[in-house]
Amino acid sequence: HGIGAALLMTAVLSHLKTVLIGCGDPAVAIAATNTYLVEHSSARMFATLWVGVFDSRDHILRYVDAGHGHWLICKPGSLPCHSPAPGGMIAGIQPEIEYSAVEIKLASGDRLVLYSDGLVEQSNADLVRFESDRLFEVLAQSGSAEDDVVMSFDALEAFVGGARFTDDTTIASLEIKWE
Repeated sequence: HGIGAALLMTAVLSHLKTVLIGCGDPAVAIAATNTYLVEHSSARMFATLWVGVFDSRDHILRYVDAGHGHWLICKPGSLPCHSPAPGGMIAGIQPEIEYSAVEIKLASGDRLVLYSDGLVEQSNADLVRFESDRLFEVLAQSGSAEDDVVMSFDALEAFVGGARFTDDTTIASLEIKWE
């Protein structure tokens, strides 16, 4: 999205990381980052964010979804799913927004998959979008974090028929493991 967006995200990530290191609470970190954005960016600059903190002792993921919406949990033997909790307000739009963290208990073998809107909004030659349903179908066939990424990009590349992607396209998959 250009140099302006890159500079904005650099500042956002730096601020977010600093607050997270200080408090470890994703709700506090996103609220502070929202305030920072409102005070330090133009009226048209905003960011969608998803921030999670995993407690490896209790196996609890605490997260805040600030308008991002592009994430899911893959549990072995189950279809990919979102948490039932709604997302929060996009950061940088309105000052003094309160964000609430949601907690999910994860088991060994669960995978957290985060992706950019560019992945599901890519269109083929007929202007049909890839959409979340196709991604869910691919991930339902996958059995590992590595396969999540490889199979998703393979399916997307086949879908667009070799055309260049029209938007940033990112997917990350984290598999939770312990003995």
